[in-house]
Amino acid sequence: MSSRIFTSFGNNFPKEKLTESLIIKSIEIKEMLSDKPGLARSYGSLTRMYCEKEPTSTKALESCNNWLTLNKELNDVFGIIMSKNYMGKIYFKLHKLKNSNKNNLDKSKNFYAENIESLKNNVDDGSKIQIFTSYADLMEIAKYEKDEKLYSYYSEELFGLIKNFGKIENIFFKNIFEKAFISPFKKNFTPKNKIKEILG
Repeated sequence: MSSRIFTSFGNNFPKEKLTESLIIKSIEIKEMLSDKPGLARSYGSLTRMYCEKEPTSTKALESCNNWLTLNKELNDVFGIIMSKNYMGKIYFKLHKLKNSNKNNLDKSKNFYAENIESLKNNVDDGSKIQIFTSYADLMEIAKYEKDEKLYSYYSEELFGLIKNFGKIENIFFKNIFEKAFISPFKKNFTPKNKIKEILG
């Protein structure tokens, strides 16, 4: 019971100083109990906390890798997709660091590409929205690389997917998609009124 409380605290207060030690304590308890679903939740909380506070740290990468590994062992499709999104974010941030190498950028793109590939399977709506954010993150990478052609491709793909999906109520995801559709290029790929129409 205490391990769940520690993890819940981490989910709700990722910026608190106490959070890291509580989640680690939760992980220790769940390891003793061989509670893999609980461990996956705790590593997910730890990853989100590190991504808030120190996204380019070794701790962020290690915790996310543990989270992804557990999700794969549990065959948790939603968890796999979500943790791959975080892996993509971490590697992209590592790439943007001074003296970064292209290998980190390739890894970031690969995690997003794997998520997109999983759209071919029968995934639930929650997983689909996570995959839509993979497209949004790839659009942000295309902006960073000033790759107009790639941005146009992902923009059209994401627009079509959201249009067919139906109205997205969650403000958090709506903000991600609205930001992704803000083009830094001269060409207006997707009219603002069309974006507003599908996002509400």
